[in-house]
Amino acid sequence: MSGPQYEFNEAQNRVIQGLSEKMKFVSIFLIVVGLLQVVGGILPAVLSQSVSAIGFESIIGGFIYILIGVWGAGAANSFRQVVDTEGNDIDHMMSALGDLKKAATITYWLLIIFIVLLVAGVIFGLMASGANPG
Repeated sequence: MSGPQYEFNEAQNRVIQGLSEKMKFVSIFLIVVGLLQVVGGILPAVLSQSVSAIGFESIIGGFIYILIGVWGAGAANSFRQVVDTEGNDIDHMMSALGDLKKAATITYWLLIIFIVLLVAGVIFGLMASGANPG
């Protein structure tokens, strides 16, 4: 961004720093959970030496956790840069918001998919119970 930028004051920096620290913790947790989930999806196949034992849903879920964790960590780092640097607060804030938008977007679409599948399941369940009464 060209030209002078807004500089957050000390009280605002404390709030941003607290957010950064908590986001970093949550992000590391999500990455670790994601890695464990990926390993949990692969390990049964390795132990049984059977490709059919691969837990694809665990692997996919693990990668989603890892992605959200990585984007959260990026946002946490950008928020930390707001506190640690001078003259680029808005650029760092916009970078953090971009990473948060990525995490929110994937969460949004996963929720939409979940809701659609849930409604479809309820409809099919009702149809099946109506076709085969009691």
